[in-house]
Amino acid sequence: MAISPDNNWIAASNHVYDSRDGRAIIDFKHAFGAAGAAQMYGVAFSPNGRWLAGAAIQGFVGLLDTRTWAVRDVVKVPDTSFISVSFSPDNKQLVTGEDEGNVRLWSIEPLRQIGILGRHTSRIKSVAFSPNGNEVASAGDDNTIRLWDINNPGVSRQIGTHTKPVLSVAYSPDGRQIVSGEHDHSVRLYTRHRSLWGYRLN
Repeated sequence: MAISPDNNWIAASNHVYDSRDGRAIIDFKHAFGAAGAAQMYGVAFSPNGRWLAGAAIQGFVGLLDTRTWAVRDVVKVPDTSFISVSFSPDNKQLVTGEDEGNVRLWSIEPLRQIGILGRHTSRIKSVAFSPNGNEVASAGDDNTIRLWDINNPGVSRQIGTHTKPVLSVAYSPDGRQIVSGEHDHSVRLYTRHRSLWGYRLN
């Protein structure tokens, strides 16, 4: 799920809702029907609120214009199942995580693939851009959190030690901390000093 920056809209796997009265605004299956989307696995609003990105298990990424809720772009990638999506802070790029383990970078104007930042060995459950836009964090079923430099594809740093899949990951607004939610019921906080290290909170 995702909440728009102005707090007016809530995007879930099947619909966009008006947060003020709970009314369904858009049905993804109807909006992206030609692309064969039954359900979005990942949704994200751009920081400026202009776009809503959806990542679908059926192998496509789509952009909706939040002013009209019209579909602006759809790109389908064969033999790919998209799970998670995140916008860059400058509203110009997307990153997606896949069932196949790829961390993929996209441009917004137009919507197109730039390339693959790197790979996990199994499904990526969550991706997040850092607040400065230079780094992407990804977390997955291979029990890892990885950090990727968007200007240096293929090179990653692994943080923490995990015995179960990592389900979600997010940066703090200042970029100095990363928090993760894990399958072992823990929430872990990592603080950037000279390296990244973690506390188990609960």
